[in-house]
Amino acid sequence: MEVDTQTEDIRNPEYMDPRDLFLNSEDVADEIGGESSTFPQVNGFRQEAERQYSANSVEGLMWTIARELNSNQWKDLYEKLLYYSGRIIPISVIGEHIQMIVSQNQEEVMCALAALRKWKEINGKLSTRILKKSLKIIHRNDIVCSVDKFIDRQNH
Repeated sequence: MEVDTQTEDIRNPEYMDPRDLFLNSEDVADEIGGESSTFPQVNGFRQEAERQYSANSVEGLMWTIARELNSNQWKDLYEKLLYYSGRIIPISVIGEHIQMIVSQNQEEVMCALAALRKWKEINGKLSTRILKKSLKIIHRNDIVCSVDKFIDRQNH
């Protein structure tokens, strides 16, 4: 399915306002378990989140991802979100960081980097207010990979 990548809310990283988010990434990361992980905080805020975020906003897309993960509808969702690839789970946008929870599979780390490339294609340089500091990919085994150098290479 082809996605309209020209939607303003998706194209404009400045639209994301971290003050409007209900969760912080540490709280959600604590809830991540094995394959059958659920997101109880997201469930608790579901109605409020749906009221506040449109389906076209980046925040709304992230809430949609969390909802869809709970119902195990991976593939259909990721076909719709063209600028993400693989089994990346964007949990929240906090300040100038985006953190993605991925599995221990190294191939999925590469998918996360591919998602950053797609983000750059849609939004231009990654040195925006949201992305100018370090983006980190957090494995479920708590290994943290900084991708600052990757971002620098993409921007030059």
